[in-house]
Amino acid sequence: MTDKNTATRNSVWASLGLFVVFLAGWEWGPGLLDIPPYIIPTASSVYFEFIRAVGSEQLFYHSWITFAETAIGFILGAILGMVIGYILGISARAEFILSPYILALQIAPKVAFAPLFVLWFGYTIYPKILVAVLIVFFPIMVNVLGAIRTVDQDLINLARTFSASRWQIFRMIETDTIHTGTLQRIANRNQGEIFPVELDMGYRNLTLSDQYSLNIAISQYAQ
Repeated sequence: MTDKNTATRNSVWASLGLFVVFLAGWEWGPGLLDIPPYIIPTASSVYFEFIRAVGSEQLFYHSWITFAETAIGFILGAILGMVIGYILGISARAEFILSPYILALQIAPKVAFAPLFVLWFGYTIYPKILVAVLIVFFPIMVNVLGAIRTVDQDLINLARTFSASRWQIFRMIETDTIHTGTLQRIANRNQGEIFPVELDMGYRNLTLSDQYSLNIAISQYAQ
């Protein structure tokens, strides 16, 4: 046990030492190599800019707006994906009718819809939420569809012999299978930060890129 604790402690110190070396190289390396600050800003400038942005640039407010867009888009996309996936899974006819349209929507680049959403809804949070919905919808739908197809039909037939209702079959048998499939696709990120809204991190990104403020752009992600 002592040897294991020593090895763990040494690994921690090695990791911290590597981090210190990284910070030192970041701080003094660009100056030694004559790299302009607008290409690679120093670590200290990024830190001080982060402190300033927290106090005067409403950094956390914009971060909260982005988080809200991501959360709303994920929830709506997950619900829509589960409902459509379940319908397609239990109905071969529905799958035959809807599959061509869903496939066409899937192969189209998600960001290609961004200009249309901006034209329809303006420079608001709604275009970003819709892009997030599209990103989340397809993985969830595919997983739910696949999960429904793997449900043991003999188990469903057995439940029906005991007079189980459709709701009971869904709640007791199909739900467990759906959970197993869909929870593997939780990791999705709102990639709608490509068009401006004067409220969130996407707006700040575009503003900072116009100012060539790389140290500010880095600092806002340090939170």
